[in-house]
Amino acid sequence: PVNDFRDLRVWQRAMALSRVIYALAERLPFFERHRLADQMRRAVSSIGANIAEGNGRRYRREYVRFLNTAYASAKELQHHLLMAGHVGLLSREEVEEAFALCTEVARMLTGLTRRLTEGR
Repeated sequence: PVNDFRDLRVWQRAMALSRVIYALAERLPFFERHRLADQMRRAVSSIGANIAEGNGRRYRREYVRFLNTAYASAKELQHHLLMAGHVGLLSREEVEEAFALCTEVARMLTGLTRRLTEGR
């Protein structure tokens, strides 16, 4: 059992993803700083926040609901990354690195959700 969300590896990886996304958002052109950059920051912030909030819930079903929201935010972030690369705001390498880390977090969320729903 995990007593504190900070002990969860998925939360720790989500925080690493946050550092990467915030750095990428700063590199976006000025005209995108209050559009795409804000959407990317909100999505990545939602991942860690929902992991933490779900961990603080009393019932497993509630925890799983928050993990599902975190997963959806990871998918939203992947879209934003791909779009930024597609329109030339980020390099292919930048997108691939961040996308891979986001995929890792999403997989970890899936694994944790599975363990909780199977009752382990």
